[in-house]
Parts: sequence; structure tokens; C-alpha cells
Amino acid sequence: MISTDTHIAGFNIGRSGALMGRGPVSGCMTDKKDRPHERKVTRRHGDSNLSAKGNLSMKLVKTMLLSLCLGTSALAAAADLPPLREVKEIDRNMLWAGLAVEVADECPTIDVKKLKGLSFLWGLKNKASEMGYSDDEIRAYVESDREEARIRRLGEDYVRQAGFDPTTAEGLCAFGEAEIKRGSVIGSFLRSTK
Repeated sequence: MISTDTHIAGFNIGRSGALMGRGPVSGCMTDKKDRPHERKVTRRHGDSNLSAKGNLSMKLVKTMLLSLCLGTSALAAAADLPPLREVKEIDRNMLWAGLAVEVADECPTIDVKKLKGLSFLWGLKNKASEMGYSDDEIRAYVESDREEARIRRLGEDYVRQAGFDPTTAEGLCAFGEAEIKRGSVIGSFLRSTK
């Protein structure tokens, strides 16, 4: 005999769409013929008889179906999203943060404002989440060696275009001081210790 039941997350949905359960899954409805001993209870605010077990199970079914629908919608939306590297609002700001960290790491007279930087990065993470990106997608983008190398190349090009040498501490110090003086996003993460 071929079963026409559907299994979702360990639950069995019968042909009629009712949530069926046997054995270890407690609180689930079973076929009516399997529950003749079930007692009827009267609702507090009404006359109709309801199965207490059935009422709880219907709430469970509605909750599960809503969760399934929302999860499917989120997956469909995520499938339509471009890679984070193509989202300028995120990628460009990651470049600015990366440049600030690089300057502070290489220049002995400039420190990074850690709290401001962390707050900024959490804001970017939240923005990406609001756009529909999952934590796994965000983590993959942030931890990718390939993305780090790409952003490093973009940063070096940016420093060169600004007229500084990105390969020396002196060039990065001068760049950092100029960004602080200019009041740029990069400069806002930096503090001169001179």
C-alpha cells in the first residue's frame, strides 16, 4: 500500500491535512477511531463541546504551517538576494572599516576607536539581516579569505588614489591623518596619538 501522508519536521500530515501522530510525539491528534477514550470538555465561554486535545493540536498545526510558510518565504527571498559583495551599502562600508583597522595596525601614532568600530560593524550586520541575509551568509562574507583579499586590493587602490603609499607605515600614517582631518568615515574610526 502506498502512503499518501506527508512528513514535515518529524510530524506526519495525513491525506486530510490533519496532523497525525503515534508513539513518541505527544500532544498530536490521531485518527478519531484511535481515540475513543478521549473525553469532551466544554469551553468556558460557549456551549459547544470541543476536544481539549484536538484544540491544542489545531493550534500546533496552525503554528507549524505558519512557520513553514514564513520559512519558505524567507528562503525564496534569500534566493533573490545578490551576493553581499555586490551590495554597495554593505561592501563599501566594510572597505572603510577595513582601511581604518589597517591604518591603526600599521601606524604607531594612530589608534582605532574600537567601540565606535564595533558599533558600526554591528549596524552593518543588522542592516544586512534586515535586507534578508542569514547569519550564515553574513558570516561567510565576513570570514572569506577571497573577500578579504579583494577588499585589501580595493583599499590599496583607494589609498594610492588619495596620493599615499599603502605599502609603508609612513604612507598609511599620512593617509590616516588626512582622513581624520577630512572627517571622513574612515577618519571617524581613527584617533591620532601625536
